[in-house]
Amino acid sequence: MPLQNRIRAAAFMCWACCFVYAAPMAGQQKKPDCSKPPESLPASEESKKQNEAKAAEKHLKSPVSGTVAIEIDETGDVVNAKPVRPASGDVADYLVSAAKLMKFKPRPGCASKTIVVNFHIRD
Repeated sequence: MPLQNRIRAAAFMCWACCFVYAAPMAGQQKKPDCSKPPESLPASEESKKQNEAKAAEKHLKSPVSGTVAIEIDETGDVVNAKPVRPASGDVADYLVSAAKLMKFKPRPGCASKTIVVNFHIRD
């Protein structure tokens, strides 16, 4: 009997060691893939209402289109937005404000990233 108990204990120790070594150690977390572009999140109802109010304030008529370069930080917030293609002042201001309301999936550990967004807004 004692031999069988020792064999079982040894087998259990081997089995337990496999799980301990297979688990990632603290500080060895998976590094984020910063080469991929950030994923956009759906707009909240509040941001939609803000955007509609700005359009009404500037008396913009549909459709509105243009291109904006935006800088996204690691938390997914737009920190900077600039119009790329020439557009009238009101349209450019509207597109920049619309871009600043965008939200992206956070990417901890990644530096800020600049992407270009094409807007085609219809009524």
